[in-house]
Amino acid sequence: MRQQHRSLIVQINNNQTDLFSIIDYQLITKHLFKLLSIYIYLFFKILIMKLTSLLIALLISFTSIAQTGVQFDKLSYNYGKLKQGVHKSVIFNYTNNDAKPAVIEFANAECGCTQPEYNQKPILKGQKGTIKITYTSPATGAFKKKVTVKFAGVKVPTELTIEGEVN
Repeated sequence: MRQQHRSLIVQINNNQTDLFSIIDYQLITKHLFKLLSIYIYLFFKILIMKLTSLLIALLISFTSIAQTGVQFDKLSYNYGKLKQGVHKSVIFNYTNNDAKPAVIEFANAECGCTQPEYNQKPILKGQKGTIKITYTSPATGAFKKKVTVKFAGVKVPTELTIEGEVN
């Protein structure tokens, strides 16, 4: 009788272990599913936050590039036909739209036949400034010359272009 009792206890214990294993497996699966759901939710929430931050940063950088403090009335001028050896000038006007004063650091022409002239005094907000570019036509034919204008505190310089044809 004792052996039967022992074997019954072992059988019950084995069945309990199996029952606990099933219950544990179901609990673990349930909790893992919840954890996985939370992980996926947080992953997408962080991803959306990062993409939103990136989008905002791009918008800010594009608006700061598009709205520089200095606005030129025109960026190019066509002289048309010129006679060889003649000096011709054009004035490029600009307006300072920034709160800080606009100061030209430099204006460089790409060759000696083009000469920029400018005042280095600060131009306050709402005021206008000028750059005078004089071209001396040394040889016949079509020409296209660039003058690079760099303002203090502005990273990207502005390019002014003059062009025409020398007879």
